[in-house]
Amino acid sequence: YKDISVKENESLKNEKSAEEQLELDKFSDAKILIVEDNDELRALLVESLGNHFLIFEASNGKEGIEMASQNFPDIILTDLIMPEMDGMEMAKKLKEDINLNHIPVFMLTVLQNSSQKLESIASGVSEYLEKPVDRKLLLAKIINTLKFQTKLREKYVHDNDSENAFLFRNEQDKGFLNS
Repeated sequence: YKDISVKENESLKNEKSAEEQLELDKFSDAKILIVEDNDELRALLVESLGNHFLIFEASNGKEGIEMASQNFPDIILTDLIMPEMDGMEMAKKLKEDINLNHIPVFMLTVLQNSSQKLESIASGVSEYLEKPVDRKLLLAKIINTLKFQTKLREKYVHDNDSENAFLFRNEQDKGFLNS
């Protein structure tokens, strides 16, 4: 009996990992910008997330804005404390830019200060993650954000199609719909 339950558990793990892999495969063309001044941590994040997504890198907020303007990432992961421009200032500048203000920003930091978290969220940060970063949690948050973006895109496309369809209906359909 024990052997059977072990095999069932292994089977469930394999099925779940296959489902997770399918989920990840849906977003393999998603662009993630990693803005981190610590070369070692940035390399670790690039290696970890690079297996699943298209990755772009920057070592400070100023470079991060330049990279975002050139590549239009789906999500930006940024450190809070960096030289030249910190993550908070970068998030504020991104939210002021009409071409970039839709991009979710995930703040990664060692600081656990509640007022710092509130200030980050007020500046436009979507997610706040404490270092050391749990890679599974980070991946789950990225996937959930990408799913939400996909649903939102589909809704706008669908709504736009509905409006266009209504505009181009013949007079009989128009009379029927307006009665």
